[in-house]
Amino acid sequence: MTTIAQLQAQIDQLTNENNILKNDNAFGILTRGGLEIEYRKLTGDQYAIFIDLDGIHALNEKLGSYEAVDALVRNAFASRRDDLVLTIAGKWKSGDEILFIVKADPDGFIARLHSDLAANGLSASAAYAKIENNDLFAAVQIASSQVSAAKIARGINSR
Repeated sequence: MTTIAQLQAQIDQLTNENNILKNDNAFGILTRGGLEIEYRKLTGDQYAIFIDLDGIHALNEKLGSYEAVDALVRNAFASRRDDLVLTIAGKWKSGDEILFIVKADPDGFIARLHSDLAANGLSASAAYAKIENNDLFAAVQIASSQVSAAKIARGINSR
C-alpha cells in the first residue's frame, strides 16, 4: 500500500521535473515548452515580441564562456521582470531568440529592453505582432520575419 508520504514524494519529484522542463535557468526565463504552457492560460489582448540577440555566439567566444554571456542576458532580462506590461518571457528557438508576451505598449517595452541590453553590453533586433485569434505561432512568424529582414538590411549575422 502506498503511503501519503510516498505519494507526496512522487508529487514533489514530478513538480521538480516539470519546473526543470519549463524553466531556462541560464537566462532566468521559460523554455519554449514552458512558454507555450503559460501562454494557454492568458486572456485578453497580447502582443508577441520576438528578439534575436545580436552577435551572441561571437560574444561567447570573446568572453570565453557561455556562463558569462548568460549572466549578462539574465541581468538585462531581470530588469524587465517587473515591467507592468510583461506577461511571460521564454526562449523560442535557439538560445539567442527570445519571445516576450506583453499585454500593452510593445514599442515602449522594446525601447526599455534595448536600454537594459545596452547597459549590459548587449544588443538585439526586435519586432512585434499582435496575437490575433489566439494564434501565437502566426504572430511569432510575422515578428520573426520582420526581425530577419531587419538583420539582413543592417548586414547583421545572428552569429
